[in-house]
Parts: sequence; C-alpha cells; structure tokens
Amino acid sequence: MSLGAGQLFPAERVLWSGAPIRFPLFDFRDWLFLPLGLLCVAEAAFNEIEALRATAGELIGVWRGFFALVGLYLILGRLIMRQYATRSARYTVTNRRIIVDSNVLGRKTNRFRYLSELGAPMCRIGRNGVGNIRFGRSERLVGVSDAHTVCELIAEAQQRQRA
Repeated sequence: MSLGAGQLFPAERVLWSGAPIRFPLFDFRDWLFLPLGLLCVAEAAFNEIEALRATAGELIGVWRGFFALVGLYLILGRLIMRQYATRSARYTVTNRRIIVDSNVLGRKTNRFRYLSELGAPMCRIGRNGVGNIRFGRSERLVGVSDAHTVCELIAEAQQRQRA
C-alpha cells in the first residue's frame, strides 16, 4: 500500500518514502515479556502436573489454558505479529508528518504523526547503513535503508516547521 496523492494535505510534499529492509526479530520490550511468557507457560505446566496427581475441577483446566495461551502469545505471538506488521509497512516522510501504512492479516492501517508532535529523531545504525529511527519510546521507523540521511532529513524538516 502506498501513499496516494489524495492523502496529502495542501502544501504538503513527500520528502522520502521507503519500506523496511531488515526486520528485527527482538525488540527492547521483549526482555520483559519473554521471561513473563516463560513464567506463564511454566505455571500452566505446573498446574498440569498437579492435575495429573489429583482430581482437578474444570476451573483448574480453564486456569491452565488461560496461562498457557497468555504465555504462548508473550513468547511467540508478539514476535509473529510484529513480523507481519513490519513486512507490510511503508514509510512516508513529508514536510509536515510521518505516515506509516501497513497491512496486517488483511487489515489495512494508516497511522501518522505530525513532525511537531515528535521529539528529535535518534538513529541507531547497523550494518550497511540500515538502522532504526526513534522519536521517543513509542514511535519509530525500523529497518530504514540509509537511516542516517533519513534521520537528518526529518530533523531538517522539524527545524523548518519550528522556524
């Protein structure tokens, strides 16, 4: 999905457009959720062992299933959903905003943030100039080719808006 001309505001122009080149498997939040998921799966396994030793009611079975599903989602589900979202993402930087188009499981989304709402872009560049651009804790562009140049382009656009 690409940004159509009808989605641009008057006097808005595209400065850069691209898609992720590299798809990160782990995120900084995974260091919290992965152990939590393992704990949930271990709890479900412990409850299963206890249920085999004694007669357990239906409530214990529901509790086991709930913990097993939550644990599996925290371990694998988040990673899989992130991969789907990142692979279908398309980034567009205009002189006023950053637009992220994606298609996850047939559901098309179009999110945008104004440059004036975002903090200064911070780049983390890896091999071959491919890197991530972060604007704080929540907003980021991952797997951007020539991330340093795009980061400078965004910073210049932000300065022009403030002037």
